[in-house]
Order: sequence, then structure tokens, then C-alpha cells
Amino acid sequence: MQKKKDTRELILSRTYKLLFTYSWEAITIEQIENSIGKTRGAIFYFFRNKVELFNAIIEERFLCKFKYSEIDATILGLSIKGFFDQYHIPFERVSIDIAENYGQEDSNSAVVNIITQARRLYPNFDIIIESYIKEEIQHIANHVLIMKDNPRLMILFKTYIQLACGALLFPSNFYVFDAKKQLQSYINGFAFLIGE
Repeated sequence: MQKKKDTRELILSRTYKLLFTYSWEAITIEQIENSIGKTRGAIFYFFRNKVELFNAIIEERFLCKFKYSEIDATILGLSIKGFFDQYHIPFERVSIDIAENYGQEDSNSAVVNIITQARRLYPNFDIIIESYIKEEIQHIANHVLIMKDNPRLMILFKTYIQLACGALLFPSNFYVFDAKKQLQSYINGFAFLIGE
């Protein structure tokens, strides 16, 4: 049983890595076979076809890292600057996961490539992403003390996350991950105004 689970995980992980640089249409079953060191029989034992494999990759590798599960208790009581220094937007979390767990140096480009593929091929991808972002904003509003105590800061945070995530959904260049840096002076100015 564990061997089957390990094989399925291997297929998902190695195929996910292929998706960092290739379009889904360009990835062949032969490439997947070579990357996992097994035959197509192993692939099709777990996934009926390439569509099912792609959907599993998006759900089990991308969306599970994108969706905010729980707030780390250490950021609940932080200052404004402390919160924004430690908080990562959903796409940053995916990028960090790709860099740390898959050894991808240019993880930002990998995220953009995955988004491009998912927007075309995964059913209701934009709607799902939008709902996850809304849930995250609401979760932050309800649990992070500085947000609960300061509605103006919550508006800033909502604008921040929507701008940063929106830039990635409609990328014009690869510098969208600098959204946090671009907003940092605004955040610092706001913190100064309220005496932090």
C-alpha cells in the first residue's frame, strides 16, 4: 500500500517539476516516464489520462500551498511591520514551496508558468483562486489583532493582497513578486502615522 502511495507521489512531484518550464501540451508521456523511471502503466494505474493527472497536480501541489490553512500563532500579535515582514501572499507561498522542496532556482517563473497552464486547463481556476483570496482576507481580518483593531489597516491589507495576486493573474512582466517591496514604503508610512 505504501509503495503505491509513494509511486503516486513520485508521479505528481516529478510531473509538477516538468510543469515549471514546459507547457502541459508539450509534456509527453515519454517525458513523464523518463522523469519517474517507470512505464506508462504506472502512470495510468493512478490517473486515467493526462487531464486527470494535470488536475491532481494543480489540486495536490499548487492549490494546497496556495490556500491559507491556519494563521501561524506567532504573527497574531505582531506590529504592522512585523506582520508584513512575515506574511506571504498565496503566490509567494507557492514560490517558496517550489524553491525549497523542488530545488527550482527561478521559482517565480515556475509559478507564472503553472498559473498560465491552469488558467487555460483547470476548470474554474480563476474562480477558485478568487474565493481562496477572499477567504484569506476574511481570516486575517478576524484573527490578526492589528487588523481587527484598525479597519483602515485592513483596507490597506485587502488592497495589498488583491493588487499582488491580481498582478500575478494578469502578469505583464515577471516582477510581480516585488509587490511587497513596492508597498513597503506605504506600509511603513502608515505604521509611522499610527505610532508604531
